[in-house]
Amino acid sequence: MPPLQLRQPALAERMTETTPASAMDRLRQQVEALLDGVEPAVAIPELRKVLECLGSGLSAPDALAVAALAHAGLSETLRAVGQLHDAMVHALDADQLAERSADVPAHARALLAVAHVCFQIGQHDEARRRLDTVVELDGVSAELRVRARMNLAALLRADGQVELAGGAFDAMLGDLDQVSSELNASVLINAASCYHQLDRVADAESALDRARGLLDPAVRPDLWAWMDAIGAWVASRARRVEPALRMARAALSPRRAGADLDIRSSAARALAEVGLWRDDPELRAEAVLALEAVAAQAETERARKPAVDLHGSLAQIHEAEGDLVRAVRHLRAARKLENELRDQGERLRRERESLRLELVRMQVEADALRAHQEELSRANAALLASDAARARLLRTLAHDLRTPLTSLLVTVDLVDPASPDDVRQSMETVAKAVDRMVAILDEALAPPEQRDQEEVDLVEVVRQGAASFGALAGRKGQSVRVLAQGPVLLHASRAALGRLVDNLLSNALKYGPAGGTVDITVSSEGRRADLVVMDQGPGFPGVDPSEGLLFGHQLASRATGGEASWGMGLHSVYQLLAELGGILSIGNREQGGATVRVTLPLS
Repeated sequence: MPPLQLRQPALAERMTETTPASAMDRLRQQVEALLDGVEPAVAIPELRKVLECLGSGLSAPDALAVAALAHAGLSETLRAVGQLHDAMVHALDADQLAERSADVPAHARALLAVAHVCFQIGQHDEARRRLDTVVELDGVSAELRVRARMNLAALLRADGQVELAGGAFDAMLGDLDQVSSELNASVLINAASCYHQLDRVADAESALDRARGLLDPAVRPDLWAWMDAIGAWVASRARRVEPALRMARAALSPRRAGADLDIRSSAARALAEVGLWRDDPELRAEAVLALEAVAAQAETERARKPAVDLHGSLAQIHEAEGDLVRAVRHLRAARKLENELRDQGERLRRERESLRLELVRMQVEADALRAHQEELSRANAALLASDAARARLLRTLAHDLRTPLTSLLVTVDLVDPASPDDVRQSMETVAKAVDRMVAILDEALAPPEQRDQEEVDLVEVVRQGAASFGALAGRKGQSVRVLAQGPVLLHASRAALGRLVDNLLSNALKYGPAGGTVDITVSSEGRRADLVVMDQGPGFPGVDPSEGLLFGHQLASRATGGEASWGMGLHSVYQLLAELGGILSIGNREQGGATVRVTLPLS
């Protein structure tokens, strides 16, 4: 679709020429026109203009809805160009504004935007939850409901549940009468791709035929290119040479695919597939040229996933031709790219956790930047954010130092001067508490790149933490049990792991009853380690035990022994897990009490 050209005068001028109600209606129409099929270079600045027109002091439901739609559009556009961090911020802004507006289309659009970013960063459960909400939302349009169902089917494919995905597409194909021709065709194209994966050749061909009947190739050459690429694979599987070659070559044509890397990659690999099973040297040579050209494009665009597939196909062709040297070269290139993809995935996972921690600060900064465009205002906003970060650091340090300091004071208070053994043990406890405080300060003050990373036994750290809380637990007649077998080795900062365990134990003992028991279980499975802390306290109010473990809840109970509570325990745990690359889940036990699970990557 050609880029949308907005009519003049500018948006801000139109707002002053009309009544508020009609201006908001026209503004909404402009935003909705920018939500689908518009080039990012056009959509991004125009959507930012909309947000500038609206300002930050939104209260009217219609203004909130338009702002939510604009944020959702920015999220989708930024995600398409790879700016996932900013896309997540705009998606969450859209979700918040849409809920305040109670506007169903805006709410659905916002949920879709959040789901798309979650899907792209591998947070499939979060994506699925939001897509299910769109499907079940009262009053949502058939168009948005079908989009959500199509994305749910794509999630099933991404999770390897291809049979279930095929069933989901089967259920959708009879329910497309009320949606646009383009969305109808998109569902059919995705269904054909899934059917091809299931070796349902006839169903795939039927879906592609239906899609071709809905679209004009001159209007949507991109969708036609996708149909050609998928059709080439389907014809190849059916051993129909001429249709497979015709469609693969058509999909590689700039007139069809343009510069779309995914389409060109799929078509080039389909061409190679035909050359392999047909055993045709000329066709293989043609495929090699196509694969190398697209691989060069992938390298230019730094697109690692398509590049892995392209190098794999090149390796297959060179192996079939007996050129093992080139085959090995391409296999090594694919392996290197796969390693880079894993590293990139790890970085994205950590970024996801940091996004949750910094959400409030980013929203404040985003509001300031939207309201004030001058350099001085931006500098003031950055300074405020920096001060807030320093304040959080000081509060976190004070909170984390309070635990070993309290342990030290309790130990000194309980020591029996007449008993040499008691004095010696107390001095050892005091020395360990001082060492822990020094380690906390050293880690907090050191730059991230200078923080020590070593192989650490999580079981040992947990046992040391449990021992350091002995005096504190004894005050309330509590006990701490560590349930673990063998070492569980992590490559991490020992000080950070110690702070993590201290915060979890401090919360469990603080909110647990007098005479109660805190159980800590450490286990490992595959490439992950699990640390589970269970207490007998009030648990997490408002969380039903049948719901299991939930992400992102905050404790709202009172300490059982009159201890001071600053609301920093779980906040510190979230920050530490963002550094350690871990995930936090919380929930309630059936028999009463809280369950906190920490999952960390093994070394």
